[in-house]
Amino acid sequence: MESKLVYKNLDELPVVAEKILNFANGCKVFAFYGELGTGKTTIIKAICEYLHVTDQTSSPSFNILHE
Repeated sequence: MESKLVYKNLDELPVVAEKILNFANGCKVFAFYGELGTGKTTIIKAICEYLHVTDQTSSPSFNILHE
């Protein structure tokens, strides 16, 4: 299933994170895809912040590109 949420500024990310988690209805595995620099890591960080994750979140693509 594919769904789109559009946000226009970073201040909206907590609301978008909440909407994603509500839409997921308990699912624990997500797939985010898009071009480099489109904000995948940014929204994932917002989701983790919403869930009070204390581990560091980072972009795996950034690490691969800078090896």
